[in-house]
Amino acid sequence: MTDQALDFPILLAERAYAKSQVPDKASKARQDFIDHMAETRETMAAIAKTERQRTLLDAEMVIYRRGYIAELSKVLRAYSKTPAFGATDDQLSEFGKADMAFTQWRRKAEKGMKDNILNVERPIGRWQERVSQPTIVSGRSA
Repeated sequence: MTDQALDFPILLAERAYAKSQVPDKASKARQDFIDHMAETRETMAAIAKTERQRTLLDAEMVIYRRGYIAELSKVLRAYSKTPAFGATDDQLSEFGKADMAFTQWRRKAEKGMKDNILNVERPIGRWQERVSQPTIVSGRSA
């Protein structure tokens, strides 16, 4: 079993999907998690050309995996509170909000990871020039 499989909150997933009619849905969710992490690493590895970028990718993937699990856990908790039949609008909206927040988090985290990997090799001289330029605030130099 991989480290990623061990990281996955399988007990939470089993509780969340206990009422599901689909057998082994928690195991499928864990496999989807493992596949997603592999696909994300592969996508990001394609843009990480230098040794420094690849080292940063390793660190970014650890952060991403932890954040992914935390956000997924929120979705699973909300799902486990939603009964199979007769769910109220509040219960459905709690799950919907958690799921939407998870989707938004993924997009933002993946974009941030890509930006960090691409920007790590930016020449320091250009960055210092841009930062050291004075800014005008209320007609005066800052």
